[in-house]
Amino acid sequence: KVLSDNSYFTHPNKMDIKFWENKQYMHQELDRHIISSPNTQFLNSGDEFDVKNSSIVKTMHSYGSNGIWRVENNDEVNELLKEHKSILLQEFLNISFDIRVICSFGKVVSFYWRINNSDDWKPTATSGGSTVRFCYLPKSVEKLASEIYEKTGCITYGADICFKNDLF
Repeated sequence: KVLSDNSYFTHPNKMDIKFWENKQYMHQELDRHIISSPNTQFLNSGDEFDVKNSSIVKTMHSYGSNGIWRVENNDEVNELLKEHKSILLQEFLNISFDIRVICSFGKVVSFYWRINNSDDWKPTATSGGSTVRFCYLPKSVEKLASEIYEKTGCITYGADICFKNDLF
């Protein structure tokens, strides 16, 4: 932070790290630049919300399968808010796979698919037992990686890209 604040080039820079580490900041930046992402609400204790369908709750610094839950109603969200004080409430996309991309200067430098082989919902994180496949990088994913770099200025980042109802 000190180096970045004094005009030294650092890699990764403080903005990249904030983008990686803080889901609220990341989603605010994606929304600000009109980059497609799941509908997301940021909730603090006492905020009003209404869960009508399945939704996903994430803590601000969730990772792997830690800090991610599927919820069905307001009571479940309120219980999580009591414990975590602030959370992200996202639309449920009904996915069984996603693609993790590692990007630098708008180019995908590495990627892999994570596939949930269970009939039950769970995060696609490899720590949850998902299968990993290194094959086929869709052009739409390459385009999105470039768009994130061009619009946000994020030099290096990792992104989990998924497709609602597994349709891409």
